[in-house]
Amino acid sequence: MTELLLLATLAVVALIGWQANRAREIARRAGRLACERESVQFLDDTVVQRRWWIARNAHGHLELRRFYEFEFAVDGVDRLRGHVVLHGWRVNEVRLDPVSRPTSNTLVS
Repeated sequence: MTELLLLATLAVVALIGWQANRAREIARRAGRLACERESVQFLDDTVVQRRWWIARNAHGHLELRRFYEFEFAVDGVDRLRGHVVLHGWRVNEVRLDPVSRPTSNTLVS
């Protein structure tokens, strides 16, 4: 009986780990795509989960919400932040800090 309980506990831990990795990969892909759309550099090729909570979706069912942060750069030097919010397995929001791009002020004589 003890072995069965241990095996069930290990299975639950493995399932939680697998789901966390899957969610992180979805958030990483969403962050990278957002950076590509904005023509900025997605730094470190990673996202960091900052928080999670349980909330009801539009149908009234409970689902896990996750908040991930990542960093990006316009010039490869200054780091800016972005975030991804997942509702269940769906990307609900992707935001990037406002970007100030250098303008080229060339004088024409």
